[in-house]
Amino acid sequence: MGTPEWTAREAIEAASKYGYTGIDLRISNFKGELNLSSSEREILEIKDILTSENVQLAGLLCYNEVGGATEKSWQKMKDSILKHLEIGLKLNSPSIRIFGGNPHKELPFEDYTKRLAETIATVLEITGNGIYILIQNHGGSYTAQEAISLIKMVDNKRFRLVFSPDHSVMMKENLKEVYTIAKPLTYQIYVSDVIPARDEKNKRDYTAVLPGRGIVPIKEAYKAMGGKEFKGFISFKWEKIWQENLEEPEVALPYFIEYWEKITS
Repeated sequence: MGTPEWTAREAIEAASKYGYTGIDLRISNFKGELNLSSSEREILEIKDILTSENVQLAGLLCYNEVGGATEKSWQKMKDSILKHLEIGLKLNSPSIRIFGGNPHKELPFEDYTKRLAETIATVLEITGNGIYILIQNHGGSYTAQEAISLIKMVDNKRFRLVFSPDHSVMMKENLKEVYTIAKPLTYQIYVSDVIPARDEKNKRDYTAVLPGRGIVPIKEAYKAMGGKEFKGFISFKWEKIWQENLEEPEVALPYFIEYWEKITS
């Protein structure tokens, strides 16, 4: 995911070339393979490419509007998620990953989380198409433990977690505690690694590296989520769109296939 400067066709063809079963595509005005203005023809073309390359759509990464201090902002968030779900339905996507926003910015944490839960619950009630809505634990937003509390508040089986162990490390969570509560609610896992080195571009104290070269206990996290019993997609979070230091696709994409086969053998 997060392929740099690629069209949807180029990204899907690369996934096929390097032996990936599926691909996560982005809906974004910033270098996304899709955006909310994508035409019906463009969407169906991507669907055809996925079929012809025998690559599944693992999910859509959505950069939706987020709520805040005004009622209007929550309405915008709801409408935005609904629009993303419309595209997901046309592509037969199993899920959309939404952005939860910053729960510490404009409202008290509890108030923001309550409104977010209400908004997601409303969207799920409106849409009965089976597409999952996923929230990712992410720096500047919700920790894994906070995201799981939100999921429990919404109490709908179509709202689940994308577990990103690297963000749990960067947010200094107790991974043992996270594993216990995350396992039954995790729908997908994003695999990435980091080292404790300042990343000025992204304003973080950690820099992304290829899996196995940093401090994230990837194999441990995978086993804690069920290992080979885990039924969801395992996505290589190769975000070169944000992390220019990461290796080029010719190195990174085959590397992950070999790495994953090694740690799961």
